[in-house]
Amino acid sequence: MRRKPPKAAAAPDPATLSRDAALGAAQDLIYDAWEITSAKRRIALAREALALSPLGADGYVVLAGHARRGSDEELELWRRGLEAGQAARLAGQAEAFTRAAGLL
Repeated sequence: MRRKPPKAAAAPDPATLSRDAALGAAQDLIYDAWEITSAKRRIALAREALALSPLGADGYVVLAGHARRGSDEELELWRRGLEAGQAARLAGQAEAFTRAAGLL
């Protein structure tokens, strides 16, 4: 697992980022969240990450970890995380195919 020290920089504007850049920036926020002991700040960073890229499955994992165990909210967050991971994987595969076919 890659570890990065927490940083104070604000999250970039998602409107100015490509899908891959937004996903990377979101993942950087999640790395920061994993290093923070404050649950309130960890949740805030996960929400910031998901605002940057809803394909960031780890954002849903962080939020699910703070939801009430066994609640509908927890189940929904796990489901959304799974869907986000699948969508990110499929988007990456589609882009790789397009590149290989010379369409990009």
